[in-house]
Amino acid sequence: MVVALLSKKREAIKLRKAGLPYSDIRKKIGVSKSSLSNWLRGIELSGPNLRTIASNWIARRVATYRDTVKKRISDLEGRRLEEAKRSLNKISKRDLLVAGLFLYLGEGTKHDRWSVCITNSNPEVVKFARKWLTDIMGVPRKKIRIKVHLYKDMNARKELAYWSKITKIPLTQFRKPYIKKTLRGSVDFYTHGHGTCNIMADNGPLKQRIMAEIQIILNFLNDLA
Repeated sequence: MVVALLSKKREAIKLRKAGLPYSDIRKKIGVSKSSLSNWLRGIELSGPNLRTIASNWIARRVATYRDTVKKRISDLEGRRLEEAKRSLNKISKRDLLVAGLFLYLGEGTKHDRWSVCITNSNPEVVKFARKWLTDIMGVPRKKIRIKVHLYKDMNARKELAYWSKITKIPLTQFRKPYIKKTLRGSVDFYTHGHGTCNIMADNGPLKQRIMAEIQIILNFLNDLA
């Protein structure tokens, strides 16, 4: 046992001279704080080793701060989620209908009377758009068409497979992708890294219904003003 302690003491002194702080040394060799203090009392450190200890201390403080902030954000997001659940309670099909109409107002094509099309780069938005068209608006899934806009430095096959997985639409219903001449790295705004997805359905009556229902909502909002 004495031999083992002497070996640990030599290792502790070596580590201390290398610039490790007490806490790291204790973790490595597994001794009490009092024993370590006795062993290392009087050990003088050189300038470089003092800077190493200071650097390690700062790094630990920064890491601790980041972990603390991350936990606070996570806890806050958890509370906000619970509040949102209580506030919204159950979401009806009518709620989803109205949500989709507002999505179409912002991201849908308006000029073509015979085609329904929603464009977005956010996979969650595109996923909702597909479900809105099929589950709420009654478009058969086999009638959905997808067209993806990509940059020339992107792997087209990989991205088409990605959007097929997101939309649950087979590649046989994808139109030829539009490949931009620019590089993805030249974009100076945030994207989700998979290009832009257009989810479409050629359905004139549906398009007219969507635009009419959007107008009803806008009239209602204007009356409130």
